[in-house]
Amino acid sequence: MKCDCGHEFEPIIQYRHKLICGDCTNPATIKRLMESERSVLTVTSPPYAVGKEYEEDISFDQHLELLCGFADRTIEITIPGG
Repeated sequence: MKCDCGHEFEPIIQYRHKLICGDCTNPATIKRLMESERSVLTVTSPPYAVGKEYEEDISFDQHLELLCGFADRTIEITIPGG
């Protein structure tokens, strides 16, 4: 493999990363992504209900429901202490 500067190298792939486009509050979506594995580290950036354009058409109760579903799935797929 060759990088933009012309240096040739062999990539070393040590980790397997996964990404899915779907509803992170849906247990079936998460199961499809994670199979039976659990995450050692989970990094998130949920909507914070601070008036962003993409948050305008959602009530506080809907936002809370989204965050609770999101938090439940995060806890389920992350190892204790992760």
